[in-house]
Amino acid sequence: WGIIALTELMQDLPKEHAQCETCKKYFVDHCKAMLPHQSERGLWRQHLVLDEAPDSWEESSGTGLIAYAYGVGYELGFLGDEYKASFDKALEGLIAHCINEDGSTELCCPGCLSPGDGTPKAYVTEKQPVKDDPHSFAPLMLTLVQAERLASVKV
Repeated sequence: WGIIALTELMQDLPKEHAQCETCKKYFVDHCKAMLPHQSERGLWRQHLVLDEAPDSWEESSGTGLIAYAYGVGYELGFLGDEYKASFDKALEGLIAHCINEDGSTELCCPGCLSPGDGTPKAYVTEKQPVKDDPHSFAPLMLTLVQAERLASVKV
């Protein structure tokens, strides 16, 4: 969820603001750190570092937020072509595995609170992906709107 705040900030922060370059660095560094954790299907897992949580499953809302950030960063000129390719891969993964033809959603982590003892293991084993979780829709819509803006897909 941190990446969405940085994404929104970078769209509106004036270039001449004293902290603009610092915020841009935070944004780019955050995006760079997430890039290697994208799955083969284009999605990110509910716990990004698979080695730390091997039972972690691919998750739609986080993927939507990360993809949106990549699309905006690319559009703003902060991120290069590899991020556009990652955005497109995420978009394909979301359409193929998370967004149903009737508009329902799949593979969303229910809520954002850590269950059990708050460890990564509890987070990935005590919560299972759900259909139509209320917080799944906005990240996916943001990604689809950004895809339209980048002409990646006609929405």
